[in-house]
Amino acid sequence: MSRTSKEEIRHAIFTEVQSREFNQPFQEMQEASRALALFTDAGELVHCMHQRDNGKDEEQDIKNRVLRDLIIAAKYSRKYSSAAQSLCIAALWPGLDRVSKQVESSPEPIQDSFAEVYNATLQEIQSWDMDKQDKIAANILLNVKKRVLMLYDAVRETETTPFKSPDNTDDDVDAGAFEGGADEVVDEKTVESQVEEELCSSALDRLVAANVISPQESLLIVLRVFQGHELDAIAESLGISYKTLCRRYERAIERLEKFFKDEKGYWAFLNS
Repeated sequence: MSRTSKEEIRHAIFTEVQSREFNQPFQEMQEASRALALFTDAGELVHCMHQRDNGKDEEQDIKNRVLRDLIIAAKYSRKYSSAAQSLCIAALWPGLDRVSKQVESSPEPIQDSFAEVYNATLQEIQSWDMDKQDKIAANILLNVKKRVLMLYDAVRETETTPFKSPDNTDDDVDAGAFEGGADEVVDEKTVESQVEEELCSSALDRLVAANVISPQESLLIVLRVFQGHELDAIAESLGISYKTLCRRYERAIERLEKFFKDEKGYWAFLNS
């Protein structure tokens, strides 16, 4: 499936954190965090996090504590993990945008560098060492850049590795069994795949915008359903436990089943 673009990710994240529905989880997270309690709503928090520091230690300390508490919720809270993760991404957005521009000379198979920056940020949040409490934003961005560049190096290395045919190719394959038509089948499959990918991507974006699933759950569905990755492999790549990922996947599927069982909601979605 084609990579989700930066604008699509941005729209999904900021639509979520600026929605009325987000007020409830944000207010409940505030009850457990003095840093989050300093803000009237998620919008004010994001605005503050995007402002340039004036060199005051107090401002830097507040931003640091905000990120730390959001990471704690994203890593350890079953109820608010997704909301905290989205808010953390929104708070870090200007820095993530800069990182994507610094690494935008991506290898040929990678269509949009920001999709990899986004995935690397999710991994960094889930694997963050809570003993590291200073300059959290700067360190996350640095680590995200390292993760993406390492991925690019691995992709380039794979591209330049020559293919070596197995010694028993002639024994295993009957060349006479294939008589033309191969290119046409590949081309036809490519066209069908492109259409399917566009439809699936559009549907998932609309489901995220409708608050049926979160951006993170949309990404998980893409990786599992449309790209065919196993859940244990996805969990390892995102740096989270297998059981946690299974719960998130099950909840996302349950939400989709509930949504599409509602006949009125289903037809309203199709006609929107």
